[in-house]
Amino acid sequence: MMDKIADERLLRDASDAVLAYMHRHPVAAHWGRGDLASADMMGLETSRSVWQARADPRRRTPSIGVYNYVRDRWGVFYDQPILLKERQAGAALEGVVRQSGTSDVAQLAVDTHGYTDFAMAIAKALQFDLCPRLAHLRERRLCVPKGLAVPSSIVPIATSNIDLDVIRDNYDEFVRVAASIQNGRCTAVQALQRFGSEARSEPVYAAGVALGRLLRTIFLID
Repeated sequence: MMDKIADERLLRDASDAVLAYMHRHPVAAHWGRGDLASADMMGLETSRSVWQARADPRRRTPSIGVYNYVRDRWGVFYDQPILLKERQAGAALEGVVRQSGTSDVAQLAVDTHGYTDFAMAIAKALQFDLCPRLAHLRERRLCVPKGLAVPSSIVPIATSNIDLDVIRDNYDEFVRVAASIQNGRCTAVQALQRFGSEARSEPVYAAGVALGRLLRTIFLID
């Protein structure tokens, strides 16, 4: 019985069945658009012997992070365990890509921990928008291509630092990364770990960051 309980596929099927039952009722159509979602992590106290357990910075007890994804029509459509105190952008993308039994997600709301510039671009390549709640003012600046004429009214909040040639030259490799996630050759968590801040010298990372900053600018303007 413990083996059956530990099989995460059974729990996933059960969760999908509950969500499908909720959305089967006509009243669910009045709860939201159906293609919007949000995701965030909560810490759950666990045994110190669990290999994923880390010290919770607030409670100072062994805990594990659980990243949950909720529809605007309510209902948890995906969840996964993650390590505490790690960037959550990869986990945010993974839930949208791996979800099953529900309609496509068009926009996913996350907090600052669930966002990076590279993740913003990967999400768009996977055909949904990452909508971050940005905590730092420096991340709310409008990034525009180099040499673009900027109206004087927005000069104080605009930065001309996007190299379009970097995006063009490395776009095929960038799409290959997104396709690898979509096809399951790697997870979004693995890809975002591979193309984190330590990959600054790599052209694919530079292209993804530049594209992500352009998308972030459009998001902020919207």
